[in-house]
Amino acid sequence: MTRATAAERAAARFRSTARSAAARKICKKPLGPTPTSRSPALTTNNDVRKNLSTAFHAVARIRERVRGPVVLLKVGSRFGPAELSVIRALDLQRSVLELGEVSEEELSGAYRVATVLLYPSFHEGFGRPVAEAMAAGLPVVASTGGSIPEITGGAAALYDPLDVEGMSRRIVELAASPTLREEMAHAGQEASKRFTWSDHGRTVAGVYEALMSR
Repeated sequence: MTRATAAERAAARFRSTARSAAARKICKKPLGPTPTSRSPALTTNNDVRKNLSTAFHAVARIRERVRGPVVLLKVGSRFGPAELSVIRALDLQRSVLELGEVSEEELSGAYRVATVLLYPSFHEGFGRPVAEAMAAGLPVVASTGGSIPEITGGAAALYDPLDVEGMSRRIVELAASPTLREEMAHAGQEASKRFTWSDHGRTVAGVYEALMSR
């Protein structure tokens, strides 16, 4: 049996259409802001290395650049006091939709309604959300942290983890240009075909070996 690549598995799991029930469910999430054409997705936990502060500041900067609402779709661990404090300080209560832990179908829906995956992590061993987003045809704006440049293979827009200006500008450009989104989506899908889940294991093992040798 031929071993499926990471791209093939992720594409099968997260492939969706305009009629996706999961996408409609995400859009109708009660008691929260409604996703718009400028909705970055952030799929991560709240570990400090995930650099949520840059994501929040990027959303605040995007709001300054565009008319109309901007909504960050947060998938994963619920926010703690530290994250909520930053959200309040930046007045983002109506610009963050916290989805919590979701099913694969709901994650597919989040990817369907999002404009881009925003992933400003300081360091990544593999960055599975990045690989899955690319395979699903979602443009990626991420950091240069850890293995992300290797994973994306030139198919993502990468910035220093603290470059709020660069990330926010690129997301605004993507929101305004369907052609640019299509180009990045296609490049991401092609790049993701290079990886299998065994590549994932080798990458993570390499990171651990590097850390142990220090």
